[in-house]
Amino acid sequence: MNGVSVRVAFSRLSLWLLFMLIAVALFACGPAGITVREVFLSTPDCVITAEDGSFKIETGKPIPPPFSIDTFAESETDDWRESVLVGKFNEALNLGAQRVRVTVPGFKQPLYGVLLLSKIRKDSFGPASRSFNIQVPESYIQEATGGRVSVIYETVEYGERGEQTAQWYAWILWLSDRPL
Repeated sequence: MNGVSVRVAFSRLSLWLLFMLIAVALFACGPAGITVREVFLSTPDCVITAEDGSFKIETGKPIPPPFSIDTFAESETDDWRESVLVGKFNEALNLGAQRVRVTVPGFKQPLYGVLLLSKIRKDSFGPASRSFNIQVPESYIQEATGGRVSVIYETVEYGERGEQTAQWYAWILWLSDRPL
C-alpha cells in the first residue's frame, strides 16, 4: 500500500510542478514581444536607409521590420514622456535603435536620424498593432534644421478594450541636419 500512495503523491507533485513551470513560462514573458507584419513609408519621395546599409525603407514599398526592440520596460518610467522624448535618441541607441539617413524632397543631403521600431504588446490594438506607417511631415523636416532635433512617432494602444487603456510608442524617428 505504501508503494501506491508514494506513486500517487509523486504523480500529484509532478503535475503540480509541471503546472507551475507552465504558468511561469506564460507569465514571466510579460505582455510585450510581438513584431508587426510590416513597416512602410508613406511620405512621397522619401527613403530611410540604415547607416550600416542593412536595410532601406522606400515610399510605397512595405518591408518586414528590419529590427524590433522590446521597449515596454521603459513605459513603466516617466523618463520617456513626450515632453522629453526629443533628447532620448542616445538612450534609444543603447536599447538597439539604428542610425539612419533620411532622404527627403527639397534637401540635397539626407538628414541624419535614429529609428526605433518597438515590439508591441500582445494586447495591443489599432492600426499600429498590425503595421507601422512611417510619415515624415514637412513641418518636422523644417524643425530638423540648424542643428535642431525633431522627433516623429506613432503610438499603439494596449489593454482591455472597453476598459482603461494606455499608449506606448510603436516607432520613433529622430531627425537632424547634423549627426545625432
